[in-house]
Amino acid sequence: MPRVMLVRHGETRANAAQRYQGQNDTPLNSKGERQAQRLAARLAGEPIGRIWCSDLLRALQTAAPTSAALSVAVTPDPRLREIDVGEWEGLTFAEIEQRYPAVATAWIADPGNTRIPGGESAADMAERVSAVLADLRTLPDDLTVLLMTHGGWIETFLCLSLGVELRRRYQFRTQNAALTQLALYGEHTLLTSFGDIHHLARLEE
Repeated sequence: MPRVMLVRHGETRANAAQRYQGQNDTPLNSKGERQAQRLAARLAGEPIGRIWCSDLLRALQTAAPTSAALSVAVTPDPRLREIDVGEWEGLTFAEIEQRYPAVATAWIADPGNTRIPGGESAADMAERVSAVLADLRTLPDDLTVLLMTHGGWIETFLCLSLGVELRRRYQFRTQNAALTQLALYGEHTLLTSFGDIHHLARLEE
Protein backbone atom coordinates (compact mmCIF):
# COMPACT_ATOMS: atom_id res chain seq x y z
CA MET A 1 0.00 0.00 0.00
CA PRO A 2 1.48 3.41 -0.94
CA ARG A 3 2.34 5.52 2.06
CA VAL A 4 1.32 9.17 1.83
CA MET A 5 2.68 11.99 3.97
CA LEU A 6 0.67 15.21 3.90
CA VAL A 7 2.24 18.46 5.11
CA ARG A 8 0.68 21.88 5.40
CA HIS A 9 3.10 24.64 4.39
CA GLY A 10 4.87 26.77 7.00
CA GLU A 11 3.47 29.96 8.43
CA THR A 12 2.98 33.17 6.42
CA ARG A 13 2.06 36.67 7.55
CA ALA A 14 -1.51 35.99 6.44
CA ASN A 15 -1.65 32.83 8.56
CA ALA A 16 -0.38 34.72 11.59
CA ALA A 17 -3.11 37.33 11.09
CA GLN A 18 -5.75 34.66 10.38
CA ARG A 19 -6.46 36.08 6.93
CA TYR A 20 -7.56 34.09 3.91
CA GLN A 21 -4.82 33.85 1.28
CA GLY A 22 -6.09 31.18 -1.10
CA GLN A 23 -3.99 31.12 -4.25
CA ASN A 24 -2.18 34.38 -3.50
CA ASP A 25 1.54 33.66 -3.91
CA THR A 26 2.64 34.71 -0.42
CA PRO A 27 6.06 33.74 1.01
CA LEU A 28 6.83 32.19 4.38
CA ASN A 29 7.51 34.51 7.29
CA SER A 30 10.56 33.97 9.51
CA LYS A 31 8.68 31.50 11.72
CA GLY A 32 7.56 29.58 8.64
CA GLU A 33 11.15 29.33 7.45
CA ARG A 34 12.18 27.86 10.82
CA GLN A 35 9.26 25.43 10.64
CA ALA A 36 10.46 24.28 7.20
CA GLN A 37 13.93 23.56 8.62
CA ARG A 38 12.48 21.61 11.55
CA LEU A 39 10.30 19.64 9.18
CA ALA A 40 13.32 18.74 7.04
CA ALA A 41 15.13 17.44 10.12
CA ARG A 42 12.05 15.39 11.05
CA LEU A 43 11.80 13.83 7.57
CA ALA A 44 15.51 13.34 6.89
CA GLY A 45 15.42 9.65 7.79
CA GLU A 46 12.19 8.81 5.97
CA PRO A 47 12.22 6.67 2.77
CA ILE A 48 10.45 9.33 0.72
CA GLY A 49 10.68 8.54 -2.98
CA ARG A 50 8.70 11.45 -4.42
CA ILE A 51 7.80 14.98 -3.35
CA TRP A 52 4.71 16.48 -4.98
CA CYS A 53 4.17 20.13 -4.14
CA SER A 54 1.69 22.90 -4.70
CA ASP A 55 3.24 25.38 -7.12
CA LEU A 56 2.50 28.30 -4.76
CA LEU A 57 5.57 29.95 -3.23
CA ARG A 58 4.83 29.19 0.43
CA ALA A 59 4.58 25.46 -0.31
CA LEU A 60 7.68 25.39 -2.50
CA GLN A 61 9.68 27.22 0.19
CA THR A 62 8.51 24.71 2.80
CA ALA A 63 9.48 21.77 0.59
CA ALA A 64 12.94 23.06 -0.32
CA PRO A 65 14.85 22.07 2.87
CA THR A 66 13.31 18.58 2.86
CA SER A 67 14.15 18.16 -0.83
CA ALA A 68 17.77 19.09 -0.10
CA ALA A 69 17.99 16.80 2.95
CA LEU A 70 16.64 13.80 1.04
CA SER A 71 18.14 14.60 -2.37
CA VAL A 72 14.67 14.12 -3.84
CA ALA A 73 13.48 16.62 -6.45
CA VAL A 74 10.29 18.58 -5.93
CA THR A 75 7.57 18.12 -8.56
CA PRO A 76 5.32 21.23 -8.61
CA ASP A 77 1.67 20.43 -9.29
CA PRO A 78 -1.04 23.13 -9.53
CA ARG A 79 -3.66 20.56 -8.52
CA LEU A 80 -2.24 20.81 -4.98
CA ARG A 81 -3.06 24.52 -4.71
CA GLU A 82 -5.27 25.87 -1.95
CA ILE A 83 -8.88 26.74 -2.78
CA ASP A 84 -9.27 29.97 -4.76
CA VAL A 85 -10.93 32.35 -2.28
CA GLY A 86 -11.58 35.07 -4.85
CA GLU A 87 -12.96 38.24 -3.26
CA TRP A 88 -12.27 36.87 0.24
CA GLU A 89 -8.51 37.06 -0.23
CA GLY A 90 -6.84 39.03 2.56
CA LEU A 91 -9.94 39.07 4.77
CA THR A 92 -10.52 37.52 8.18
CA PHE A 93 -13.64 35.40 8.55
CA ALA A 94 -15.20 38.07 10.75
CA GLU A 95 -14.76 40.54 7.89
CA ILE A 96 -16.21 38.02 5.46
CA GLU A 97 -19.28 37.55 7.65
CA GLN A 98 -19.75 41.31 7.76
CA ARG A 99 -19.31 41.93 4.00
CA TYR A 100 -20.81 38.70 2.63
CA PRO A 101 -23.26 37.52 5.32
CA ALA A 102 -25.47 35.34 3.11
CA VAL A 103 -22.58 33.64 1.33
CA ALA A 104 -20.68 33.13 4.60
CA THR A 105 -23.70 31.40 6.15
CA ALA A 106 -24.15 29.21 3.08
CA TRP A 107 -20.41 28.40 3.04
CA ILE A 108 -20.52 27.10 6.60
CA ALA A 109 -23.61 25.00 5.93
CA ASP A 110 -22.72 23.64 2.49
CA PRO A 111 -19.23 24.52 1.20
CA GLY A 112 -19.49 21.92 -1.54
CA ASN A 113 -22.27 23.79 -3.32
CA THR A 114 -21.35 27.34 -2.28
CA ARG A 115 -18.92 29.14 -4.56
CA ILE A 116 -16.84 31.93 -3.03
CA PRO A 117 -17.43 35.15 -5.03
CA GLY A 118 -14.78 35.24 -7.73
CA GLY A 119 -13.34 31.91 -6.53
CA GLU A 120 -14.13 28.22 -6.07
CA SER A 121 -16.47 26.05 -4.08
CA ALA A 122 -15.16 23.18 -1.97
CA ALA A 123 -16.50 20.84 -4.66
CA ASP A 124 -14.44 22.65 -7.29
CA MET A 125 -11.28 22.04 -5.29
CA ALA A 126 -12.39 18.48 -4.59
CA GLU A 127 -12.17 17.72 -8.31
CA ARG A 128 -8.46 18.59 -8.24
CA VAL A 129 -7.91 16.67 -5.02
CA SER A 130 -9.76 13.62 -6.35
CA ALA A 131 -7.51 13.53 -9.43
CA VAL A 132 -4.41 13.47 -7.22
CA LEU A 133 -5.91 10.77 -5.01
CA ALA A 134 -6.62 8.63 -8.07
CA ASP A 135 -3.01 9.01 -9.21
CA LEU A 136 -1.72 8.04 -5.76
CA ARG A 137 -3.76 4.84 -5.75
CA THR A 138 -1.92 3.66 -8.88
CA LEU A 139 1.55 3.94 -7.34
CA PRO A 140 3.68 0.97 -6.18
CA ASP A 141 2.85 -0.40 -2.75
CA ASP A 142 6.36 0.22 -1.39
CA LEU A 143 6.49 3.90 -2.36
CA THR A 144 6.32 6.79 0.11
CA VAL A 145 5.09 10.10 -1.33
CA LEU A 146 5.28 13.48 0.38
CA LEU A 147 2.55 15.95 -0.58
CA MET A 148 3.45 19.53 0.34
CA THR A 149 0.23 21.48 0.20
CA HIS A 150 -2.31 23.61 2.10
CA GLY A 151 -4.71 23.30 5.02
CA GLY A 152 -7.94 23.33 3.04
CA TRP A 153 -6.49 20.90 0.51
CA ILE A 154 -5.54 18.44 3.25
CA GLU A 155 -8.99 18.73 4.82
CA THR A 156 -10.57 17.93 1.46
CA PHE A 157 -8.17 15.04 0.76
CA LEU A 158 -9.03 13.43 4.08
CA CYS A 159 -12.76 13.82 3.46
CA LEU A 160 -12.52 12.20 0.04
CA SER A 161 -10.21 9.38 1.07
CA LEU A 162 -12.05 8.57 4.32
CA GLY A 163 -15.61 8.99 3.03
CA VAL A 164 -16.46 12.09 5.09
CA GLU A 165 -18.88 14.78 3.85
CA LEU A 166 -17.17 17.94 2.59
CA ARG A 167 -19.18 20.08 5.01
CA ARG A 168 -17.32 18.36 7.83
CA ARG A 169 -13.85 19.11 6.47
CA TYR A 170 -13.04 21.57 9.26
CA GLN A 171 -12.87 18.60 11.62
CA PHE A 172 -9.48 17.91 10.00
CA ARG A 173 -7.89 21.32 10.61
CA THR A 174 -4.09 21.21 10.90
CA GLN A 175 -1.44 23.67 12.01
CA ASN A 176 1.30 25.06 9.79
CA ALA A 177 4.05 22.50 9.03
CA ALA A 178 2.02 19.71 10.66
CA LEU A 179 2.52 16.15 9.36
CA THR A 180 -0.33 13.74 8.61
CA GLN A 181 0.31 10.17 7.44
CA LEU A 182 -1.88 7.55 5.82
CA ALA A 183 -1.71 4.40 3.72
CA LEU A 184 -3.79 3.61 0.65
CA TYR A 185 -4.89 0.09 -0.19
CA GLY A 186 -7.33 -0.47 -3.01
CA GLU A 187 -10.18 2.00 -2.52
CA HIS A 188 -9.53 2.17 1.21
CA THR A 189 -7.49 4.51 3.39
CA LEU A 190 -5.80 3.91 6.73
CA LEU A 191 -5.10 7.11 8.67
CA THR A 192 -2.00 6.40 10.79
CA SER A 193 -1.24 9.83 12.26
CA PHE A 194 -2.84 13.26 12.11
CA GLY A 195 -1.53 16.77 12.59
CA ASP A 196 1.81 15.76 14.14
CA ILE A 197 3.75 18.86 15.31
CA HIS A 198 6.29 17.22 17.65
CA HIS A 199 9.09 18.46 15.39
CA LEU A 200 8.00 22.05 16.12
CA ALA A 201 8.38 21.81 19.91
CA ARG A 202 10.00 24.87 21.55
CA LEU A 203 10.28 26.54 18.15
CA GLU A 204 10.20 30.01 19.67
CA GLU A 205 13.21 29.35 21.93
